[in-house]
Amino acid sequence: MQGYEMKKVAITLVVFFLIQLTGCFGVYKLERPIIHYQLDPEVETVDCAVRADHVLLVMPVLVAPPYDSSRLMYSSGNFKVEPSVHYRWITAPDSMIRAYLVKALKNMSVFGNVTAHEGLLSADYALETQVSRLDCTRTKTGHTAHLQASVVLIKNSRKASKGRKICLKKSYNVLEDVQGGESPPDINNVVVALNQALKKFCLELQKDLCDYFSGNQ
Repeated sequence: MQGYEMKKVAITLVVFFLIQLTGCFGVYKLERPIIHYQLDPEVETVDCAVRADHVLLVMPVLVAPPYDSSRLMYSSGNFKVEPSVHYRWITAPDSMIRAYLVKALKNMSVFGNVTAHEGLLSADYALETQVSRLDCTRTKTGHTAHLQASVVLIKNSRKASKGRKICLKKSYNVLEDVQGGESPPDINNVVVALNQALKKFCLELQKDLCDYFSGNQ
């Protein structure tokens, strides 16, 4: 009987050892925590000589799939787009980009008010934005944050007969180098580069808006 008990103990120890061993080699492992990031770069305002009090409505931003996901996207070439499992945006990219546009365009001298409130019927202009790409791309020399977007500025006429007029229509292709030479790149450097790309896009948009209003006062 004593030998039987000792045999049971030995088997239990072997099983326990095997469980620990497989855990060490990754067969059994705890999930890595999910880390969240945001798109909210520092606001800079283009100096524009035009002074006006136009009201601008920033419409909901449309982000094309798969970039509309909360997961950060990595493109390694050959049409491969890999969504990150552990690194994600704190909320959907469309809402962050829209919030940033409102905040950045509010400081322009051509606008008396910039809002995202869609029930505002008195807006003089509406800005439609579509984002067709938002990812980190591997290049021959390293990695690049890539943002592609297009905007349409629409003038709202208070006269029903005139309707809406397209005033400005333009596409933007912004590239920002990811610092560091790691492969895969350090996620913090990727997020910094994506924020810088958004900031550059907004600055280019401000310049185009200023040019438009300079010639259409």
